[in-house]
Amino acid sequence: MDCKKQSYWTLRRKAKAKVDKQLQSMEASPSSCREQYGGMNSDTSSTADDNNDFMDGLFHTDEPECVTMASASHSSESDTDSDTDSELHPSSLNDDLATWATEHQITHVALNSLLNILRKHDLNLPKDARTLLGTVRSNRTEVQNKAGGQYYHFGLLESISGVLYNNMDILKNVSNLKLQVSIDGLPLYKSSATQFWPILVTVQHLVQEEPVTIGLFCGDSKPSSLDEYLEDFICEIKDLSHGFEFEGLKLTLQLTSMICEAPPRAFLKKVKGHAGYHGCEKCIQDD
Repeated sequence: MDCKKQSYWTLRRKAKAKVDKQLQSMEASPSSCREQYGGMNSDTSSTADDNNDFMDGLFHTDEPECVTMASASHSSESDTDSDTDSELHPSSLNDDLATWATEHQITHVALNSLLNILRKHDLNLPKDARTLLGTVRSNRTEVQNKAGGQYYHFGLLESISGVLYNNMDILKNVSNLKLQVSIDGLPLYKSSATQFWPILVTVQHLVQEEPVTIGLFCGDSKPSSLDEYLEDFICEIKDLSHGFEFEGLKLTLQLTSMICEAPPRAFLKKVKGHAGYHGCEKCIQDD
């Protein structure tokens, strides 16, 4: 039998009309109503059965089989799909750990240590934090409004991981990685004051074609706050200087030098520029 499925609002209007009609009937004959639906002195079983019949009557339509069967089928399919999805896609320990690490901004060093501890207890977990976090899109490296502009932190370990992978043979004999950091301002347009201030890193004694970018600031001038500009970089390098594990190798990072031209050098050291009055930071005489 081909029947047209009634909309939610159609069923709602019909149900409301029947409720109003039933209420009018109850007001007109309260005694018969009490007798019909069990009254106060009726037994519980009889009252429950009568109430169920009453509710069935409210939602009875001219096409009961069509609506009821469709609703029951939809409900059954929804329950089945829900149970099937929960069975086929259980919340794994990997996903829970990845979500926890992302929400609380756990560093890769700390997460690697946790993974090593859990793996000792026969848990099937990856060795490296990057493998674990690959299942979750991290929002930790969002563009930040800071220092009078916008800053994006790519991450020190994430940025140099490609260099480390390409130098695995050298890393077997080198445990302390020495970093050279370069900072400079780069104007983007001749007609605009917009400029980039990237943080570039080179790993000494490793084969590296070009420096990698670990942070990028964009604004109409140099960063207004040096502390905000270098905050993420300093926190990460302090963490990694205590040691971290990379592909089974225990490594440490050490910042050895900052390579800058005169203007950014004065900015980083918080001294007067080379063209300013008393601009030499090493002179102790005013004359």
